[in-house]
Amino acid sequence: PPYRDGVCERQVFTNRQIARDYGIDVLKKDDLGNPLPNWRIHARPSDHPGPDLAAITGPDGVASFRTGITLGRWTISEESRAFWKSVSPASTVVTVTAPNQYPSVIFTNEPTTCLEGYKIDENHIGMGGWVIQGQEIGSTEPPVSQTTDVNGYFRFDDLSLGRWTFTEVVKEGWTPHTASAFEVDLNRQGSPCTQIRFKNLSEPI
Repeated sequence: PPYRDGVCERQVFTNRQIARDYGIDVLKKDDLGNPLPNWRIHARPSDHPGPDLAAITGPDGVASFRTGITLGRWTISEESRAFWKSVSPASTVVTVTAPNQYPSVIFTNEPTTCLEGYKIDENHIGMGGWVIQGQEIGSTEPPVSQTTDVNGYFRFDDLSLGRWTFTEVVKEGWTPHTASAFEVDLNRQGSPCTQIRFKNLSEPI
């Protein structure tokens, strides 16, 4: 404000201490404990203004933030990638509170794969509206399911590597021509997807 004789103007200066010697360490690994290099990790202030920082994991799976960190709470998050799913939360909050502290975060991801196929009749015409279910053998998780589209196509994504059973829910008036259930060994991460096909014959009226 302009200077006025005999009037004191009160000024307030606010500073936030820069944690120049502080940092945050992030370890990125797979579900077997192997380090995952070349993954982008983000650090964003949670309770104060500040920069959006990024670091890349090295050969040891570690990304270290050593500049730009301020005292306070930070949200640490990992990038998402196709054919990987998070075992641990993909984002977490850590607090930088005192000198010479390096809060650590561990992100764990599991490789995944996909399976696709068709549901057809005896004339090799796709059949829509059929339910296909998948269950990982030995897993206690509930089965996953997909419904075939108008062309009889179905696809499962984000499947864990391992042995699976895929089953069609047979409708009244139809008899399976192929097996109504397949055991499939999904041991390859990513695409191309493993393929299966269900074929049914219409029963005489």
